[in-house]
Amino acid sequence: MGARIPARERKRARAALASSLRCFGEVDGSPRGSRGAYDVTVKQIDCVCGVVVKGEDDDELWERAQVHLRSDHPELVGKVSREDILAQAEET
Repeated sequence: MGARIPARERKRARAALASSLRCFGEVDGSPRGSRGAYDVTVKQIDCVCGVVVKGEDDDELWERAQVHLRSDHPELVGKVSREDILAQAEET
């Protein structure tokens, strides 16, 4: 029988998957359009292609922007710096 994956790793994998799915056009950046019990200030970038990439902090925004670049703009991978990405961010 295989080794059991620790709960922390399962949670991290689910969060990474949800994160990568939310960056592709979700209106408010939350699953199924629900904001939950409280509003969270997020940073967002409106890509020229129409996709809105959101993150709760600079690190998450950078990671989601990288996912978007790899899938929709592969010619830009490695050419856009973290500073350039974060300079485009707006708080919402």
